[in-house]
Amino acid sequence: MFDFGNANDGQRQAISTTEGPVLITAGPGTGKTYTLVQRAIYLIEEQGVKPEEIFIATFTEKAAKELITRITNELTSRNITVNVNEMYVGTFHSLCLRIIKDHLEYTRLKKTTDFWIHLISSIWFLEISTNSERFLELKMLCQRVALGNGRRQSVNFQII
Repeated sequence: MFDFGNANDGQRQAISTTEGPVLITAGPGTGKTYTLVQRAIYLIEEQGVKPEEIFIATFTEKAAKELITRITNELTSRNITVNVNEMYVGTFHSLCLRIIKDHLEYTRLKKTTDFWIHLISSIWFLEISTNSERFLELKMLCQRVALGNGRRQSVNFQII
C-alpha cells in the first residue's frame, strides 16, 4: 500500500489518478512540489510506469531542479533504482528542446550548426533575460557547437 504521508484529499487524488495527464495548480506553499514528487513515485512504484513515460513541466528552472532533487531523494529513501534522467522533468522550454532533439528525424528540420545555435538561443532567450549566469552558459554552449562543427569564428551574444 502506498504511503501518502501528510497529503490531503485533493493531493491524494492527484497522486493516485492514473487516467490521462494531471494539471496541478495551487498557490505558493500549498504542496504542489510534494504532490508532483509523490505522483512520480506512485506511478513508478505502484503502477510500474517507466521513468521515460513520466512528463513533468514547470515554469521555472528552480522548480524543475527542486523536483529532480526531491524525486531522486525519495527514490533513494525507498530503495527504488531508476534513472531519473530518463524522466521528462523541466521547464516547458527545456522539455520542448529535448523532444525536438529526441525526435529530430521525424521533423523537416535539418541538424546543422546554424539550426542548433538558432534553436538553443531562441528557446533559452526567455530564460536568460536577467540571469547573467544562464547567459554565459548559453554563450559557451553555442561556441562549443560552432567549434565542434569546424567553425573557427566566435559566436557573439550580448544582453540588450
